[in-house]
Amino acid sequence: MEFPQSTLVFAEALEGSRGMLRRPRMREYFASAVPFEVEVLPIPEAGRPFEWGGAVGTLKADRRLNARDVIAGETIQLEVTWTGMANIEFFDVPDLKRLTAFEGFRILGQDDSHLGMERRVVYELVPLSSEVTQVPSVPLWIFNAETEAYELIETDPVPLRVAEAEVLDLGGAFGEEEQGEKLDLRDLHDWSSEQATSSGVGSKWIFGGLLGSVLGWLLLRGQVRKHGDPDSRVRRKLRRADRKLRKELSGASDARQSAVALYHYLAVQTGEDSEAWVGRDPLVWAKQLESPDLLEAATDLKNVLRALDEAAYHSGSAPDRSSILKAAQSFAKQVAA
Repeated sequence: MEFPQSTLVFAEALEGSRGMLRRPRMREYFASAVPFEVEVLPIPEAGRPFEWGGAVGTLKADRRLNARDVIAGETIQLEVTWTGMANIEFFDVPDLKRLTAFEGFRILGQDDSHLGMERRVVYELVPLSSEVTQVPSVPLWIFNAETEAYELIETDPVPLRVAEAEVLDLGGAFGEEEQGEKLDLRDLHDWSSEQATSSGVGSKWIFGGLLGSVLGWLLLRGQVRKHGDPDSRVRRKLRRADRKLRKELSGASDARQSAVALYHYLAVQTGEDSEAWVGRDPLVWAKQLESPDLLEAATDLKNVLRALDEAAYHSGSAPDRSSILKAAQSFAKQVAA
């Protein structure tokens, strides 16, 4: 690259030559830079790592994690910053989905930005189980022009404690009917006349009353088995999940928090871990149960999840709280039917 001679011309106003009706006398100067050349060398092929993404210069890496004590399925943010004299905005940042060290995480997305001599990337991570004990190092290969060699710079790993999410044991709520106690009529015995009460009530009346109580209990038991016991452990947990979803949606500040609240709610409805719903297609899941009403509810839920995902990682608008609640509750109703 050749840079020819360049000249800077400037002027100075002389003292005592200024006036209201006349122009000041000026003295002109100039300064010139000698021509010069810059030799541009190609990046060497020898020793080039396959993972090199075009970074050239000198860099140092730093990292920050927004939380170190989380529940499996919750989203955490890993912020990695590279600073130094390099082609900051032109190299490819590491793709964590391709790194075996991050197999214990689900990678949702990343936000990339640069300013001056700083490149910053915020990764959205979801730890999948309590077996994850740290956020691994993030590697970046660079070509150091001073040493003319490829170098690997890495962030320090971050300790992480992951607790298992609470899994609701739904028992026979989904297709496997709970086996109740069988009525044993042999436990009922006739009363002799000597056992009649002093009020004169006969044994037939006593036996009829007991039999009526048993039949009433059977009728009540049948209604409970048909419609579900409203005070059962399963029903109480489902109601708590509904109240928790309303509360978390009211306090959510962005689409990501709303999506996490919805994942937790769906996990309670289906008896799974919340991370099972991260990236899941509700329509594909519902087709396995062959229920037309469930397919319709799953379609509405899929649209809500897609809108939340686009609002969180792109430029879409997030659905309002009432739309999320309506889709979630309709889906839960059909799952429990």
